[in-house]
Amino acid sequence: MKRSLRHGRARVVFVLSLSFLAGTGCASTGDIKVQQPLESSIADDSSIQVQIKGGTEDLHAFALDLIKVLNAQLGETDHFKPVSGGGNLLLRGTLVSHNAGNPLLRAADLGGEAKCRVELELVETGNGEAGKVLTRFTVTGNSSRSSTTTIAGFNTSWMDNLSNRALVAAGEQVIKHLMPKEDN
Repeated sequence: MKRSLRHGRARVVFVLSLSFLAGTGCASTGDIKVQQPLESSIADDSSIQVQIKGGTEDLHAFALDLIKVLNAQLGETDHFKPVSGGGNLLLRGTLVSHNAGNPLLRAADLGGEAKCRVELELVETGNGEAGKVLTRFTVTGNSSRSSTTTIAGFNTSWMDNLSNRALVAAGEQVIKHLMPKEDN
């Protein structure tokens, strides 16, 4: 009886170890699906106003956080200038879904990642073509990462703000899509 229990435990440990190794290093932090591609690159120094609304009342606070993230990321580029109003381009969209993740599952490396999905469009607001949709796309972001930090064998990623990491990952997909193609 003792031998079969020990053998069973060894099998469970082996399967868990194998599944952990298979998942390590293949984290994807976001994706983009383009419904209407950009026909030409966006001009340098374009001023972009960001308007994101929550698809439900519960998503409103996360939508405001996403606006802050996108404005910060747009400001970090050499190509775009985020503005609070009156820009020559409007990036508008809807935060369709957001799951804040589970820090306890993250601590145990059992998933628990935060995820979000945003439907967006970039609209011309000046230069005689006001209202023209330049591109339409959907981005997803999650808090996955391909590496983790451990202290004394304990995963420290559970301390991260998983929700913010997912929003940042979605924002990175937006910037990647809007940047001139030779800069990607």
